[in-house]
Amino acid sequence: MSEDVDYKMKSDLFSFDELKQDPNFQVRKLKDAVYMGTIANDKRHGKGVMRYKNRLYEGYWKDDLRDGEGFEVYKNNNYYIGGFLKGKAHGKGIYKWSTGEIYDGEWENGCKQGYGIWKGKNGDSYIGEWKNSKAHGYGVHTWSSGDKYEGEWKECLKFGQGTDFFSNGDIFTGAYFKGKPCGKGKYVWANGSTYIGDFKDGLKHGKGKWTKEEGDQVSVYEGEYADDKKEGYGVFQWATGNVYEGYFKSDERDGQGKMTWNDQTCYEGDWFRGIQHGYGKLIYPDGTSKEGYFENNIYIGKVKKEPENLNSISSNKMFSIGSKLNLSKSSQKLGLVNLQDKERNRIKNAIKKNRPLPLETSKYLSHDQRSPTLMRNSMTLIKSKIVEPIPKASKSARKFFSKRGFSKKRNLSKNKLF
Repeated sequence: MSEDVDYKMKSDLFSFDELKQDPNFQVRKLKDAVYMGTIANDKRHGKGVMRYKNRLYEGYWKDDLRDGEGFEVYKNNNYYIGGFLKGKAHGKGIYKWSTGEIYDGEWENGCKQGYGIWKGKNGDSYIGEWKNSKAHGYGVHTWSSGDKYEGEWKECLKFGQGTDFFSNGDIFTGAYFKGKPCGKGKYVWANGSTYIGDFKDGLKHGKGKWTKEEGDQVSVYEGEYADDKKEGYGVFQWATGNVYEGYFKSDERDGQGKMTWNDQTCYEGDWFRGIQHGYGKLIYPDGTSKEGYFENNIYIGKVKKEPENLNSISSNKMFSIGSKLNLSKSSQKLGLVNLQDKERNRIKNAIKKNRPLPLETSKYLSHDQRSPTLMRNSMTLIKSKIVEPIPKASKSARKFFSKRGFSKKRNLSKNKLF
């Protein structure tokens, strides 16, 4: 009967024709499977082939279990060739996925365990230690992008001490936790900048020192970080020689701080979003100084100017008259009650359409009423803003601007100090 059985081996573990000559060779039909091999004590034992509905095993058996060298093909066309113990992959073995991935290494109780090499279908690879089929211990992972990590792993995550080499030339060396830099570490950028200090969740967090070389000069920040930004107290020294000592918020000078420029000009006081804003003292190289309030890097005086309270003007006699004349609130605020009807209507329309007022109308306004508006030659804007004085315009230019209701202006504040 054994001579009638025909089977072509998928592996080269043994010869099926020779197996058929063994006196203990039998063919047994089991549930959804057929066994062709040697039998001992009514159990599969020795060499044999097991053909399942969607699976195939060729190899050695012991007491009805796969044991020894074997070759197994699964229904998804993945296959394993290597050692077995009590029915599970054990010892040296190779597992290859139908997608092209492959693992060549040590196994224990059906899991990748010990030393092994994994190669992905896209060129990724891992060489190192495994535990329970996960990268665990020391190993080197190389990505197809060119990135590489060398160090400790825990359950397929970077964990412990290690080094990341990035394809753009950056390098990080330090502690990892759950796959991210966490604890003490050093990051070196490809451009030569470095950071040595604390990390959390992959970001600079805690205390650290950042250095950037610019030719023969060096910029340095040493202080506190939060979520990858300068936050808290720190000292920043620019390559130009400028130095800031004080508090930061979201990477900008914010709070109390002292800025010393390379010409020995010095400002010490309040900062807000990177600019001098609040109370402070500015000392010039010649020893002269200004102390008081600053807004947008501009000194405004020893007394902080408060916004004008328009409600307090409502008691003005002129407004009382205006109320009786049923004038609009904007007309009352500008004191237009002394104008002729034609002139008053002209100005009211200009205000309504947010157009400039002719200079000649300013004579009807008191100094206090004029101050919120900025007069320049033959025109002005209703809305008050800090603007640079506008040069005297030609007659044709004045006519052009007066028709369009706007004027040229440039911001005076100098926000960039470095």
